[in-house]
Amino acid sequence: AHAEALQAAWSDVQATLAVLTPLLRSDGERALVNASVFLEAFGHTVLAWTWLRQAVVADGALAQAATAQEVDFYQGKLQTCRWFFHWELPRTVPQHALLRSLDDSTLAMQDAWF
Repeated sequence: AHAEALQAAWSDVQATLAVLTPLLRSDGERALVNASVFLEAFGHTVLAWTWLRQAVVADGALAQAATAQEVDFYQGKLQTCRWFFHWELPRTVPQHALLRSLDDSTLAMQDAWF
């Protein structure tokens, strides 16, 4: 299930880039106005990948763990991966949707309105 969730997240990254990359050529300011949101979503996707890699290794090593401490260590890796995929990675879905919508509310704000 985690591999499928990661694949969906990467598809979201690609879809967002497909919208933003051409916009960079014509309207760089609009393309980059929410760059911090893109970086957060992209970063969470990369972190999901690293947690999945760690979980695969931990799952394989768990059967060969020699001590209770090793078992705890590998169980901790597996549980953290589960947590990240259930709590953090799903947050990227609405972020990508908002980025792809090219909402201009940030750019429309006027200094005089503060």
